[in-house]
Amino acid sequence: FHPSPPPPSASGAASRHGPASPAPASAGCDGHRLPREVAAAWDNARTYHPYFVWFAGRDVEAARPNRNAAYWATADLEVGQPSVTHGPINWLHEEKHIIGAIAASEMVNVDREAAAETGVGNHIVALAALWPFIYPQETAIIARASDDERCWLSMECVSREVACLSCDTALSYADYMQQSNRCAHMRDGMPRRFVDPVFGGAGIIVPPARPGW
Repeated sequence: FHPSPPPPSASGAASRHGPASPAPASAGCDGHRLPREVAAAWDNARTYHPYFVWFAGRDVEAARPNRNAAYWATADLEVGQPSVTHGPINWLHEEKHIIGAIAASEMVNVDREAAAETGVGNHIVALAALWPFIYPQETAIIARASDDERCWLSMECVSREVACLSCDTALSYADYMQQSNRCAHMRDGMPRRFVDPVFGGAGIIVPPARPGW
């Protein structure tokens, strides 16, 4: 946590870094822990926008279904990564409660040994700007949750196709949204792959809420 001088009639700004998926965010703020492009964006951001709260974390991970049974292959994240940047950041997935925006993102490929050691595979890292001068209560809660390592990013997406991982069922996203079109595996909560996703933003999740993964 790095405090910055507050602007007139505004909360103090902070830059904050920590993993968001699948581990909770840490309170440390270390640019060396970020991938190269996001680290450069964060370094510029804290210089030119010191009155925002800056938060970085893992937005989505490949090759492991989350708690909502959503799955992305590495190829899906490579397609979807450019759409992460500039997406809105909302509070607890409340679509009209926008508290910031994603300023940068980067695909991170992890070798097998590192993935086995850390438990984290290929993933997308996102850098988010939060607006404490508009939402001081929410950003204060986020700061406390991050210090307690209980703050998460939770992505939001649509996709070209949704494919069941247990059978050959593949549906357009529009058809998938109709429950009656889904196969028995999908209706029973089995993993399904979101093929060629477009990421439309992310929610910041703090207790007592839990992220989908």
